[in-house]
Amino acid sequence: MYKFEYTLEEQDYVEFNRYIFYKSPIQRKNMLWLRFGVAAISLMLLPLAARFIEAGATLWTAYAILVLLPLGWIIFFNYFLTSLFRRLVRKQGVTFGQNLAISFDGNQITEKTEYGENRINYESIKKIADQRQGLYIFVDDIRAVILPLRVFESDEQKAQFLEHLRKSSH
Repeated sequence: MYKFEYTLEEQDYVEFNRYIFYKSPIQRKNMLWLRFGVAAISLMLLPLAARFIEAGATLWTAYAILVLLPLGWIIFFNYFLTSLFRRLVRKQGVTFGQNLAISFDGNQITEKTEYGENRINYESIKKIADQRQGLYIFVDDIRAVILPLRVFESDEQKAQFLEHLRKSSH
């Protein structure tokens, strides 16, 4: 039996939403377009630099507008996306800072919070995603038990836990 007690933080939920978002092929395509397409359109406007210069702008101003801004967009896109996820998480009204007690016994997963208790059978596990930020144990397409990496004492404990989950869910 495994038992974890931790506090779900906003960053845990942001990373979970990022994972969900990037696993969608449509969203991945949209993000690639947003990141590189917007910059490419700006770079295609380089011939306008001559017009800027003719209109009295300095070469540096034209260069900054048509080259540095798109490159800055590409470089700082992840920061933009993280802030977007933060805003979305805050709008969802998820309560952060609450203590969770999650136990994995032989038959089910029991998730206890100050608001109640939720039980999930191992057979309900659809997928286990082992990510850099934590483990996501999916019980349907978008709902999961979020276990941040900080709940594990070592990589060995995490590996043993994953093995237990995989055996129990099949």
